[in-house]
Amino acid sequence: MKLAIDPWLVFSIIQGPSPKRLADEKPIPTASQLMTWLRVLQNWLATRGSSRPDAASSSSPLLSVVIYTRTECHLCELAKQMLEGHREQLGLMIIETDIDGDPVLQSRYGECVPVVEIEGKERFRGRINAALLERTLRGELVRRRRARANPIP
Repeated sequence: MKLAIDPWLVFSIIQGPSPKRLADEKPIPTASQLMTWLRVLQNWLATRGSSRPDAASSSSPLLSVVIYTRTECHLCELAKQMLEGHREQLGLMIIETDIDGDPVLQSRYGECVPVVEIEGKERFRGRINAALLERTLRGELVRRRRARANPIP
């Protein structure tokens, strides 16, 4: 199952309408806002279909991966294939964002795509090394599991 989420839709649903915002102006959510909303979505997905209220905390953690792409980009297709190969095994939630429809993202990334963010941190630009991608994903899973086992008071 491929999960494609439009961050602007998530932002507008959670943030709600703002009287100060113009009708054609899109707000730019911060990375921390997007990560918060992704965590809410992850918890909802983890508990969906489960009768246990604590299902989200006992299930394997999902890693959120955002991949910024452009249409007809062969490196983007290769990156998506690599990420899809790790989706089931590592529990990835892959969010694909096409930068062609957003002038802010176009100016930020330009021709340097794909860009892969793992847990809100930019990790790769352009050609992606498969071994380094797998090592980075596994390292992030280990870091998250340690953080859950030893929460900071």
